[in-house]
Parts: sequence; structure tokens; C-alpha cells
Amino acid sequence: MKVWETELTAGAVRNRNIKLEGGPFFLAPYTGGARESEAPTKRLSVQFKNGPRAPMWVYGDKKILTPRVGPVGEFFAANSIREDRSVRIKITQPALGELLVEKVS
Repeated sequence: MKVWETELTAGAVRNRNIKLEGGPFFLAPYTGGARESEAPTKRLSVQFKNGPRAPMWVYGDKKILTPRVGPVGEFFAANSIREDRSVRIKITQPALGELLVEKVS
């Protein structure tokens, strides 16, 4: 199991970005482009604490979870994550192809 913590900037919250760059996760099979038509065949199963479970992939150029509309916004809303204050999140990879995302502070 791999665990990583990172801080979300105001811009990341505003744009619903959860950036995975610098994390210890093996994500190559789950990396693609920004649009559904550019998505990889394999999807990550991402469980958002207090939010949905969603099939997602990593937008390769920016290393962010995609799609951002829907699951990430729902997670931010459910955990009162707003752009007016910094927030730390913890991302756990319990198994290959699975991520758990939760608010730390």
C-alpha cells in the first residue's frame, strides 16, 4: 500500500484539479489525454472519502485526475473544500488501479 499527502492550491480547488505528479504511484496504464476520446482503456477506481467512487484516468501532460467535472467537485463539496483556504489531502493506493482520496486538514 502506498500513501502520499499533498496540498491543494486555491487554483487547484477552483479548477477541480487533483495533481498526482510527485506521488509514488504507478499510473502508466491509466494515463491518457484530457478528453474521453483520448482516455486509456484501463481506468482507475477512485474512491473519494465522503463522496463518490468513480472510474478515472490521469491526464498525462498535467498528471491530474480526469474527468474533473463531477467526482472531484462532489468530493470538494462534501468535504467543504473551498479555494479561500489551503487544504491537504491524502491519497492511498491500496492496490494497483485503485486510489482512495481523503481530506486531511
